[in-house]
Amino acid sequence: MSKSIFVIGGSKGLGRNLVEELGSFSKRIAVSRSVPEGEINFQHIKCEAKNFKDKLTTIDKKSISLFIYAASAWGETTKLELQEYESFMQSGPEGLISSFNALKDNFLLADDALIVSIGSTASEKALSLTSELNDPVYSIAK
Repeated sequence: MSKSIFVIGGSKGLGRNLVEELGSFSKRIAVSRSVPEGEINFQHIKCEAKNFKDKLTTIDKKSISLFIYAASAWGETTKLELQEYESFMQSGPEGLISSFNALKDNFLLADDALIVSIGSTASEKALSLTSELNDPVYSIAK
């Protein structure tokens, strides 16, 4: 059976690098709300993380051996303004849970699949010695 890497948040940054370069997989799939720039060596599904359930028909059952959730809300602030909260929650904790459930409910995860969630970039500020450790973005992401 073919082995696939499936990355949500794979159009740029760390997510794209992981879907393109990590391991030896026969199929590489990335989901993101933005279209990747330049040439790509993976299948791309353009949609929000929480809305990709109906686009899973091209993926073989039990083929995803590595699922990486790397979606993020770019431009997060350490104050987590109210207008950012909904977007952050949808691309953060809610997106992770709904994505996992969609893959599980459609029997796409291999029996020995590995699942990796990459948290908020706000952790860089939350863990620095000069910032407060109660950064709300970092706390919600964890």
